[in-house]
Amino acid sequence: MIGYNGAYYRGQVWILEAEPSRPGCYYWVNEKWTGWTMSNKDHNLGAWNSRNKDRQLWKMTPSREKDGYFYIYSCNYDQKDRVVNPAKKQSEVKIWGGDAFSDAQLWKLVPRFTVKIYTTRCRGTRDDRSNQQGMEWDFVAEHGLMRGVSTSDPIPNLGPYGDALRSSLQEALLVNNVNRENSDSIMDYMDQALARGRTVSGWEETMEEWRWTEKVKAEIPAGQECVNVQHMAEFTETSGGEYSITLWAANKVICSEDGVFTDDFIIDLD
Repeated sequence: MIGYNGAYYRGQVWILEAEPSRPGCYYWVNEKWTGWTMSNKDHNLGAWNSRNKDRQLWKMTPSREKDGYFYIYSCNYDQKDRVVNPAKKQSEVKIWGGDAFSDAQLWKLVPRFTVKIYTTRCRGTRDDRSNQQGMEWDFVAEHGLMRGVSTSDPIPNLGPYGDALRSSLQEALLVNNVNRENSDSIMDYMDQALARGRTVSGWEETMEEWRWTEKVKAEIPAGQECVNVQHMAEFTETSGGEYSITLWAANKVICSEDGVFTDDFIIDLD
């Protein structure tokens, strides 16, 4: 295996799959090369397109000196073998089973996604402050997960990909102190989108089933101006953003007599 010191790309993304019979030990499965698993064969590091518990289980042990960094141990070979990049650059990544520890054996877990959560204006405003008669506002709201590239381009390992989206969103809602009602609503739309994907045999690789529309008929009160806003969550992949994803969640019409729109629904209105 070769270390790479250039830009992130999907071949560097590894999915950790737990092994129930060995608590704390995981298979490291490549996201791009589906099925290829990091392996330790006779103290040599590589990847194999098959499963073998004796060679492919790994555990992470936190460094006691550098926060956020880990040693990656093989769960076999007396749990001494560790992954090392001896030259600390673009070079061969190897197995080291000796007693000496070094920074070349430390690895950092980089989050799969960064998430931006906000509220956006969807379709201008409706203003009845002059007419004072009230009106109806009919429109179609979009919901679900939508990609920033052509939907004909499939995503490998869609199940773990969806799980990563969900866990990243949960963490972002907490970090950004989004209130409970909005958080529950946004997670509900995420779960609806993922559930729609799972109804397709083997998941829907093009994600076209992860989105839907809703016909909305809103009443504009007499003498008020109303704006249509929607909760959004933008996911950007650390590995180059090949599959930028946006969650279109709850949609709401908010009205005001003075053109100033305030509501607990609003999160960082763009």
